[in-house]
Amino acid sequence: MDDGLAIIYKHDKHFVVEKLRNRLLAHEPLYHWNSRLYEIVGKDPLPIINMLKQEIGRNGVSIDFKIVYELDDLLKHDRSTWVGLCQEWVSDPCREYVILHSIGILLKEMVDKDQYGMSEEKRNCISMVRDISQRHALDFEKETSHINLRRSQHPGLANKEEAFKALFMVKKILFWGEPVDDLATLEDNLRRAPFILKLVGGLDNLLKTVRSKRPHVLCNIFGGRRPADGELKSLENELDSTSDWGKQFWITYKHDRLLDNQFSQDYWELIAKKYIEAKMDVKREKLLDVDNAFNILSEIEVFAHLSKSFEIKRDVMVEGFGKKRLEGRIRLNDETSLIEIATVNEALENSLAIGVFTPTPPKIEDKLRDKLSCQFCQGTVDPKEPLIVVLHCSRFKFSHKIPRVETTVVDEKFVFEDMPSKEEDAVMRFFSNDAARVVSAVIIYYRDLSNNHPLVGITLPNPNSPLHIPSEEFMNRLKMTLFGNP
Repeated sequence: MDDGLAIIYKHDKHFVVEKLRNRLLAHEPLYHWNSRLYEIVGKDPLPIINMLKQEIGRNGVSIDFKIVYELDDLLKHDRSTWVGLCQEWVSDPCREYVILHSIGILLKEMVDKDQYGMSEEKRNCISMVRDISQRHALDFEKETSHINLRRSQHPGLANKEEAFKALFMVKKILFWGEPVDDLATLEDNLRRAPFILKLVGGLDNLLKTVRSKRPHVLCNIFGGRRPADGELKSLENELDSTSDWGKQFWITYKHDRLLDNQFSQDYWELIAKKYIEAKMDVKREKLLDVDNAFNILSEIEVFAHLSKSFEIKRDVMVEGFGKKRLEGRIRLNDETSLIEIATVNEALENSLAIGVFTPTPPKIEDKLRDKLSCQFCQGTVDPKEPLIVVLHCSRFKFSHKIPRVETTVVDEKFVFEDMPSKEEDAVMRFFSNDAARVVSAVIIYYRDLSNNHPLVGITLPNPNSPLHIPSEEFMNRLKMTLFGNP
């Protein structure tokens, strides 16, 4: 079929363009890679680009998402034209989704290629993001004031910072600040979650954040539609009955999105139930702070799991550690340990990326060093009991597992070898500092809601003579409580 269309394209572009339009709207690939059609369209993509332009904003987000990646492919050798198209469309709010996704991909490429330069295309992309931010009544400078890279004196650092700020605003408008469109769905789901409502102090406390156009993360989680009775099974049957790659992709996407909504909502309601039943205090003001909610929910999550096996006291003062309290103290029989919990944000270049990119590991070592200097008095104060640091490293709504297996090929056979993860390497570098002896162990966890036990992680004892060592029984119970049986 594609080879025939390739021949026709030379003589009747309109006919082929309409065929490809039908494929686009049916969620099918426009053409097979490495086919003659793909090759010929690549030499003269303008008619296809014009067709894609006509469909932007007319058929929902899923088609717009596909259009972005078709443009990415068609213009992979002509990025300046792609920037020009975005400038042509920037005043049209209906094309905003495609523009922002396009700018996200383009700017990330430009930063990777030249972090410190300021090309005309990069300047134009940043300018468009400023214009769109203004349309959303967002103060660009205020919203990005936390991004400050100028501690270094590297020439051109201001250009890198400006690009990062623009990428931050792209992600904010596309994802973090996205409105909850269906308030009825949100309210219905939250009314099914009485422990979440008790945790936050009532439904209205969450709805206020929706009205302010800065929804709380719990609104994003509970705003997603749950699958109707039999809907998942129906989608699975539909998937089995088609061999069309495009339809398979979108059926799978819809199925997994609904399943993720169900898993996430059920999980967080269970966490709230465990936490409340353990009679632990809630830092409600901080929990309702949209900017701090990720961190507080991670604390609630860890202590909710630990409440199964340990007595817990929240917000503990440690003599000599200053005014800032540690997250808590846990007790098993007559043995205690201090617990400090922190969320490790992704490296900035990861968190701002849109599209395909090569991730760098989370900045675990930086977080540990910050805790050591700002909270643990650089190891100069003995806390008189073990101190365990728990680090949450997930993107908040998504699931990750720690990669610990490296695959190599030996004599034409795959060989799987256990390898220390980059997370482990970062912790061991931290432990090599003599001041880090104040920390007895570091626990790193990710979240995988598809697992029977949703926390996935590793426990790393300090090998360099820590000031206090928890018993083997204590640590085994801690690992089993958080991560289940190995």
